[in-house]
Amino acid sequence: MSVETAETTAAREARTRETQIEAQINDVQAVSSFDNVEAAAPMPLPFVLRAYRPADYPAVHALWRAAGLRPHIEAQIALLLSSGGQVLVAEAKNTRGETEIAGAVLWSHNGCNAFLNRMAVGDEFRRRGIASALLRQVENEARSLGLEGLRLWMFHDNASAGALYGGAGWHSFPNVECWGKRLDPIAVAGAEGAEPARPASNLPVPDPSGNGE
Repeated sequence: MSVETAETTAAREARTRETQIEAQINDVQAVSSFDNVEAAAPMPLPFVLRAYRPADYPAVHALWRAAGLRPHIEAQIALLLSSGGQVLVAEAKNTRGETEIAGAVLWSHNGCNAFLNRMAVGDEFRRRGIASALLRQVENEARSLGLEGLRLWMFHDNASAGALYGGAGWHSFPNVECWGKRLDPIAVAGAEGAEPARPASNLPVPDPSGNGE
C-alpha cells in the first residue's frame, strides 16, 4: 500500500474535533466590519482553531479573566462538554514567537438553538480575524448538528461585540428580556462538598457580556 493511500477517505472523515483546523488569514480576512475597523492594522498572523483540551484550562481561565468575564470552573466545563456543548480555542504565536491560546469561545445548545457564551481574544491578538473565525466555526458546528439558529446575551453598550455580530449577520430582538434565577451554590457543579449536578437539559447560563473582541 502506498503512502498516498495509507490514510483512507474513511479515516479522514473519522477525525474528531480534536484534530487541528488550520485557519490561514485569507480564509478569515474581511469576514466582518469589526475586523476591519483599523485599515492600517498590521497583517494578521496565521492561527489554528482546535477543540479545547483539559490542559488548556489555565490559559483559557486567564483569558476570560482578562476580558472581564466570569470563568467556568473546570468541573463546569467538563459538565458542559459531556452535555453536548463545546469549547473552541485559537492558537497563535505571540511577539516572542511562542505559541499560546489567543482566543476561546464556549457554546452549548438546547436541541433547537445554539447559545454563544464567553468569547474572548487576548489584547495582543485582536484585529487579526480570530473572533470572526471562532464565531464562524461555531456557526458551522451548529449548522452541522441541524440547529435552527444562534443566540447570545450582550450588554447594550458593548459596541465592539455588536459590530462583530452585526457584521456576521446577527441581529437583536428588541422585545426580548433576559430573565434568570441563581441556584443554591451547593448544587452548582464543582462546589466544595457537592457532587456535580446533572441538569435536565444543557441550557446555558446567560452571560450578557457577549465579548467578541
